[in-house]
Amino acid sequence: MYEVVSVTLNAGVLLDTLQFALPSIAFGLTVTLYYSLSRAFGHGFGYTVGIMFLPFIFVLLLGVGRSRYTRPDKYRDKF
Repeated sequence: MYEVVSVTLNAGVLLDTLQFALPSIAFGLTVTLYYSLSRAFGHGFGYTVGIMFLPFIFVLLLGVGRSRYTRPDKYRDKF
């Protein structure tokens, strides 16, 4: 009986850790993705914040606005 309770408590701690870690990792990856997107169109971190809070407006502005896609420097020499 004691082993069952111990395993259950350890699984609960693991699940609590995952519940904290996975959303944090997802948020970090989302910010990185949006920052890369805004840098690819010549904007900075302020535009990234705009995409985070109002994506339906700022992503639309990337598509129909005056922003132009610029290839990152690391890919420029390959073509």
